[in-house]
This record gives sequence, C-alpha cells and structure tokens, in this order.
Amino acid sequence: MRINEQLPALRRPGGEPYRKLTIHRYYPKGDIGGVAGILNFQAPRLEALIELGFQDAAHHNCQDAGCVLPDGG
Repeated sequence: MRINEQLPALRRPGGEPYRKLTIHRYYPKGDIGGVAGILNFQAPRLEALIELGFQDAAHHNCQDAGCVLPDGG
C-alpha cells in the first residue's frame, strides 16, 4: 500500500509513470496441518491442499481479505 502511495512521485527513465499494483491476500480457510502437516508430501494430502487452495481462490473476496487495490478500494 505504501508503494502505491509513493508511485505518483516516481517516473520511469523515459518519464512514464509507474502503474499501481494490485496485491491479493489469500488466507487458508481450512486446516493446512501446521508445520508437520505442511511437510506431508503424500499424493492424497497434496491433492487435498490443491483443492483447498482452489476453493479459497474461487471464493476470494478482496474486501474481506484486505487486498491492496490501485484505487484504494
């Protein structure tokens, strides 16, 4: 957010302004297994984590997650 706030004062070498960034914040909604669980590389566990990540991304809400948006919204 601080970088986006400072960008209007900065210019590229050719004088073109930098564009502001969108930063999406994702937080797992389910149990990812803690330190021991995250080191479990067995296929069923990885498949479950992939599905959990997919569901979290598919139902992502920037307002709820506190994402950083270029327009500040």
